[in-house]
Amino acid sequence: MKKVFFTGVVVISVLASCGPSKEDYRQASNKMCECMKKKDVESEELKALNIDMTDANYAVCALEMAEKKDINPVSKEFADAIAENCPDLKEAHANYVKMAKQLTKK
Repeated sequence: MKKVFFTGVVVISVLASCGPSKEDYRQASNKMCECMKKKDVESEELKALNIDMTDANYAVCALEMAEKKDINPVSKEFADAIAENCPDLKEAHANYVKMAKQLTKK
């Protein structure tokens, strides 16, 4: 899982070399919100078993979003857009950024 996550972070970093606008970040954060809502529904049965898939789902959604948009999901601009458009995802985003930074240090 960590290798897939790390690969995703590297791909995302390369894709984010151009400068997206604030509107691009807003649209990407909205896509992130939609993806997470869908993933929450898909993992509802696991919640009943006390298995929290939030961080894993967030990583998958970030990778899917970055493949379609030229957005770096570990950037401050994306964090700001998440906080504004999907405040319920702020913690998941912070966990994602923390894990990404840990993985890229190695």
